[in-house]
Amino acid sequence: MMAQTNKRLIAFKFYRYFFSMHRVPPLFLILACISLVTAQVPQIKLWQSAELNGMSKPLSEIVQSSPQPPVIINKCPVQLAQLLPLRGFKLGTPFTEFANRFKGSALSIPEPDKLGMRSLKFNWSEEPRKPTDLAQIEFRFFDDRLYQIEATYKVGTEWEGRPLSEFAEAISRGMGVEARWAEMPDKRFRLDCGEVRFNLWVMEPMMSRSSLPGGQMATAFLTLTATASEAQIKRREETYRQQQQQRNSEKRRVFTP
Repeated sequence: MMAQTNKRLIAFKFYRYFFSMHRVPPLFLILACISLVTAQVPQIKLWQSAELNGMSKPLSEIVQSSPQPPVIINKCPVQLAQLLPLRGFKLGTPFTEFANRFKGSALSIPEPDKLGMRSLKFNWSEEPRKPTDLAQIEFRFFDDRLYQIEATYKVGTEWEGRPLSEFAEAISRGMGVEARWAEMPDKRFRLDCGEVRFNLWVMEPMMSRSSLPGGQMATAFLTLTATASEAQIKRREETYRQQQQQRNSEKRRVFTP
């Protein structure tokens, strides 16, 4: 009995010595590590494709996780409801719903002007900062609905040497739209897509790139517009202009020197 116990003790010591010398982890741990690394690869690719748009959640939560390119949700033309949010904000959102997100803050809310329009502008701050990232965002409302978003991006040097059309298309893909933008002079791009219009202007520094923060090569101005609201605004502006002309004409008729 004692001899058998000693043999087991010797075998146990040899087993512990062997694994301490060779650092061989158990098989199930090796398989678990391989599984973990493999599962993370497609998620990393999907997240990188969403960095430009900077949505409130990665694309991996919207499209199926796979090593293939992100699935595009819609092709032009699209309705406002089909458009993915920009940093969590969607065109067509009621102003009350928008304002509720800022309850408890010192946000100063302007009153609508004579045409029923008002706007709010914010400096955007988010950690960790990325070479290409949102710097400022402005929200414009018409009849208490969000009809236009203007976003200012800093463009990092990772886009240097690449066509700016790729930059524009990355924005629309990040918002769930597959389409080719119309390229115009002076690094301007436009995409008419049903109930929404995309406008993009990439402005490079006038003097020297040293005037920009490190890692930045240009500034991009993106505007999203709800086309139906824009048409209503133009009609209202024309009606207001005609009313002003009529009032001025009546004042001239009654004027006596």
